[in-house]
Amino acid sequence: MTLFPAQAAWFEASGHAVIVNGDKEQARRNATEDALRQAMLFAGASVKSVQMLANGLLQDEQLEIRTTGEVNQLELIDEIYHDGMVTVNVRADIFAQKTTCASADYQKRLVTSWFTLRDQRQGALGGIEDIGKALPLQLKQAFRKSAQHVRLTSIDTRYIQHGGTPSEASLMARRMNGQYVLLAQVDDISSQEADTPSWQFWADTPPRRQAAITFSLYDGQQGELLWQQGYATDAPWEFDRYSTVDINSQTLWSSAYGQAVTRMLQTAAQDIDEFLACQPAYGRVLHVTNQTLQIDLGERDGLSVGDELTLFQLRQFYTPGGQLQQQYRLHPHRVRITEVFANTANARAGDDTLLGNIQPNDFVARR
Repeated sequence: MTLFPAQAAWFEASGHAVIVNGDKEQARRNATEDALRQAMLFAGASVKSVQMLANGLLQDEQLEIRTTGEVNQLELIDEIYHDGMVTVNVRADIFAQKTTCASADYQKRLVTSWFTLRDQRQGALGGIEDIGKALPLQLKQAFRKSAQHVRLTSIDTRYIQHGGTPSEASLMARRMNGQYVLLAQVDDISSQEADTPSWQFWADTPPRRQAAITFSLYDGQQGELLWQQGYATDAPWEFDRYSTVDINSQTLWSSAYGQAVTRMLQTAAQDIDEFLACQPAYGRVLHVTNQTLQIDLGERDGLSVGDELTLFQLRQFYTPGGQLQQQYRLHPHRVRITEVFANTANARAGDDTLLGNIQPNDFVARR
């Protein structure tokens, strides 16, 4: 990985947030963070930081920058309140420290499944026992909004056991044409009644509800667990305790609880995107015709004519002790992309060397 000299630049961006329970200040902070995140992503920042923004916009408050980069100065252009929403326009002086690597300009294909719920009983309040079906859709939106290196391409409409075996992750990747596999478990969506002073006996303070999710990221090629992280948040549960809430409704996702969960998923998506930025971008050989290979990487994955890829075969076997081992056989010559289509590409050896023993389901990679 190579570091390039950092350069400062000004960026303008707009952020939006719903005003919940009349709390304009919280909505303003959320909108400001959204605007700043967009500016930093556009700047291509690459170093996590937490900046004290004390120029009057977020005075005496810390705004955790979960994207990468450093803000030298942040100016509020304007803030507009309309129809229960706040729009904040900011101008930021970003000192982005860009990183690059051979695979950073390739989009990685990520696949996931419905999130398993550790304790079904916790979903009784609001009847959201199936929230694990809606969460991957919200996560997909988070990737679309902010990811630079990852596309969440498919969601398996099954509950895949969190912490599965390497072979399960590999099979899922092959079945869904994914390069990396993300499995998730909802650890906690329990609720707790808020403490109400006795002299405010008439007040109906909504309970606070937890949201805790553990994500596990696997290499789809060999099923190896690459990364694991837990995230947690909580927010008021504003709905009637006897009503059933539609897990796919705007009513849920625009509520305080829905917004808190959405922000948590955005944080997870950004962390995964950053982690996978310099991970190998690889694909499979689909067909071999004479000396031309067709592979399952294309323009949507960032491939261009002239790119050079490493060609290899992977063999998996178990040792006498029962441990799964990986064996890589690298082809002595790299292949060069000659034609690029939306989801596939054709490649040949750079010097027309014979590509002997290459067959469908072998791999190409850019590391």
